[in-house]
Amino acid sequence: MIDLSISLKNYRDILGGEIKEGRVRKNDADMIMKETWWNDIQAQTAYLYDYYHDLQSAEKFKFSDLHPEDDEMKVPIPIKFIRHQSQTFNKDNITYWLQLQPGQECNVDYYAEIEKKYHAVWPVSLYIDIQDESGKYNKWLVVNTANAV
Repeated sequence: MIDLSISLKNYRDILGGEIKEGRVRKNDADMIMKETWWNDIQAQTAYLYDYYHDLQSAEKFKFSDLHPEDDEMKVPIPIKFIRHQSQTFNKDNITYWLQLQPGQECNVDYYAEIEKKYHAVWPVSLYIDIQDESGKYNKWLVVNTANAV
C-alpha cells in the first residue's frame, strides 16, 4: 500500500527541497490570513491619500465624520485597525496598529513621487480615513515611528 499522506518532514521534498519549513509555514499563514481577512471584526476598507490630494477635497479641513467613499482622490485599501494599548494611570498614550493584508503592494499611483522626494517608505506619510466604532470615518496619519530627537 502506498502512503500518500503529507507530513512536515516530506512537505519540503514535495515542493522541491529548497524551501525552508519556516518559510513554508509563513506562506501558509499568509494565505490563510488573506482567505479569512473579512471574517475579522477589525477588518474594514479604509482610504489612503496624501496632503496635496487632501487640499483638493471638499472635506480638507475636517478630521472626523468624513465621507471618503464619495471622494475620487482617496484610494480604498483593506486594513485591520487594532487597538494595541489602552490608557492607564501610568501611561498616557493609546497606541493603534494598522495591519495591511499579507503581500499588499502600493496601490497609490502617485506614491513613487513621494518616495523619491522624501525618501518615504510606503504607506508612511499618507493620510488614511478609518471608520470608528460608530461608523464615522476619521482622518489619521500613517507613521512608522513618532520619535523626536
